[in-house]
Amino acid sequence: MKIKFSIFVIFMLLVLSQKQKAQELLYPDFPTYSITDLTFVDDSTGYFITKYGSIYNSNNGGITWKLQNHFQGKELSQIEFIDKTLGFVYSNYNELLYNSEETNNFWRVANISMEEVQTFLPISQSKIIRSDNYGKIWMLDNFYGEWNVKYEMLEFQGGCLLFPYGEIVQFHNFDNKRILALCNNKYAANDVLVQDSLSFILESIDEGNSWDTLWIGLENLMQSFTFANDSLGWMVGENANIYNTNDGGKNWDIQYVNPSYSIFNNISAVDSNNIFALNVNKEVIISNNGGNSWEKKNLNLSNSWNCKIEPKNNGEAFVFGNGLIKTNNNGDSWEQVSKSLKVNFSKIDFVSEKLGWGVGTLGILNTIDGGRSWNLQYEKEITNGISCIEMIDSLEGWAIIDRQLLHTENGGISWNIINLTSDISYMRGVTFLNKNVGVIFEFRKNSIDAAFNIVTTDGGNTWKEYLIEAENQQTEYITSFFKMQFTDKDHLWFVNQQGVWLSRDTAKTWEIIDSNTTCLAGFDFYDSLTAMVAIDHKTMAFTKDGCKTWEYVDNPHLFQTNDIEIVGETHQGLLIIACGFNGTIVKYYYDNGIFDFVREMVSYTNYPLFDIEIFIDNNRPNIWWAGNGSTIIFRLSEYLTTDIEDEFSSSPKIFSLSQNYPNPFNPSTVIKYSIPRSTEYKSVQQTTLKVFDILGREVATLVNKQQKSGNYEVIFDASNLTSGIYFYRLQSGSFVATQKMVLLR
Repeated sequence: MKIKFSIFVIFMLLVLSQKQKAQELLYPDFPTYSITDLTFVDDSTGYFITKYGSIYNSNNGGITWKLQNHFQGKELSQIEFIDKTLGFVYSNYNELLYNSEETNNFWRVANISMEEVQTFLPISQSKIIRSDNYGKIWMLDNFYGEWNVKYEMLEFQGGCLLFPYGEIVQFHNFDNKRILALCNNKYAANDVLVQDSLSFILESIDEGNSWDTLWIGLENLMQSFTFANDSLGWMVGENANIYNTNDGGKNWDIQYVNPSYSIFNNISAVDSNNIFALNVNKEVIISNNGGNSWEKKNLNLSNSWNCKIEPKNNGEAFVFGNGLIKTNNNGDSWEQVSKSLKVNFSKIDFVSEKLGWGVGTLGILNTIDGGRSWNLQYEKEITNGISCIEMIDSLEGWAIIDRQLLHTENGGISWNIINLTSDISYMRGVTFLNKNVGVIFEFRKNSIDAAFNIVTTDGGNTWKEYLIEAENQQTEYITSFFKMQFTDKDHLWFVNQQGVWLSRDTAKTWEIIDSNTTCLAGFDFYDSLTAMVAIDHKTMAFTKDGCKTWEYVDNPHLFQTNDIEIVGETHQGLLIIACGFNGTIVKYYYDNGIFDFVREMVSYTNYPLFDIEIFIDNNRPNIWWAGNGSTIIFRLSEYLTTDIEDEFSSSPKIFSLSQNYPNPFNPSTVIKYSIPRSTEYKSVQQTTLKVFDILGREVATLVNKQQKSGNYEVIFDASNLTSGIYFYRLQSGSFVATQKMVLLR
């Protein structure tokens, strides 16, 4: 039954995958940046983690990788496995994540404090050791979750503070309950308390309960060691040598001298013959005969790569850092594992749910599959960071790249440079009302300290300059703004640090209609009356009467807002979304005069997001976010309401709570319910929709407000929950109903 049930679930998920989508990372295929650790538990199964909270998994030896879990905002730095099924990941937010068969390979936060960890080593499911920044080794091996100190370095007085002699940089666990710790006296050396014997190795023969010095020596700091078995090992550090031991670390001899002095970052052995080392010059030093001879391979990586090496088997190895590259032939050739381009997107534009364009650090890019893959259409490295694109339809579009205006009439097959003037400092962006009327905004020249708009009314055949100045206010210098927006032919808007600006004649003249509402970047006008403005890092201002009065709502946390989009009316209220620095995505629902729902959403990155793009198809918004790190995120949002629905022409006759769909689900599902309109019931009901776990504990509130008669649907995202049975309960007026659903990961 279990096998049949699983097949049925997989089949249902495949069938429904095109209909039910939560937000997902479309691009890159996996991070091309900030990979902090990588490991293989066997020839097929591997994992890597990123600085920005992602855990990726491969089941085919590292050929392809898939996002397994994401922890927004957590910096992941080290991954370790006890066996093929039980793994641990350390987060710099003093947390430990774990993964096992019992959790269906879903990573969860362990209830374990991990303060100031230098490195850690899980010994068993119930025993962990870690080193801290104070030269101590701690052990956790009790039911109460208490850490106990098992080793302390010597300390010295530095001013009014005590400092440890050095740090413990790496553990190695042998099969015979023996553990080694690679240590140094770097802080004491900096204070000239120690001049030789800067590195040493500690040994424990009782799984970390007690420690003794096994070896001490060298006038250099050792960075990494590795062992092929209980006896044979290698060590590298801040000199040109590779050291070898044949007695389990008691004695070390020089086995290789690098002719050109270079610090080694790390070393790792596949077995007693195959060893891979990496130095700071991005050179891989490889031996296939146990260290008797070594060969140097140059990776030709940029200096931005802070990388490490992870060998997998004979001749095969991965180098990771600001990307992931691999070799299958002992380093003779290397290839990028990721097929995604390395680009920082600044602006995207879609003309359908599949067809879109973007601009970024590489130039102009195009997608024909909704953002899952991108091709470089117009290659030009952007040096001043300013780029913009505006597509009028699937064929015609305009772009600004590095002080140049470009135009296409064939869907980007060719882009023609439009020569405006040679005296250009920069152009901020371009926006079009229709095929004929467009504006290049915040156009600045080298010769004049002023801001202009350049306007066309004939589809770009001719352009005319207009100085940006407010008729009703003295404005000597115009502060920058990152967006200009038509709501109709008589209303063209932008907002900057001087206030809300409005032009009623297509950028020829301007008035500041509200000097008290200002912003650094993010704003959006839905129509001539409705707008949202990020007035600072914490507070959003919202108007429904053309900026005469404002209502305010706080963000979940402080962040700089880069873009805002008012999506439209849904059954939960007016949906508004924002994005900004640190990968922040927030959605807001405004209904009946209040913001009754504000929530941060997962963005799969900690890089800045600069742009939101919306394409509405059959009353269903397709939403994309774009930013640094090649990031393209997608969400198929809930349906927008229509005038017909608002008039209750198809109002339901009875209350109902439908079975969620799909069920079982992973990680999101749709819940539908109906509120009737009749003389028996009020037209507005106080409605709540809540989710409970199998113990009756509330885990989510999906709806909590007054709702009119109608048919509703809500997407429940269970990304942060574990597999199991859950219940959802609808209460509207006197009506109460409960349904069961299954989260299966």
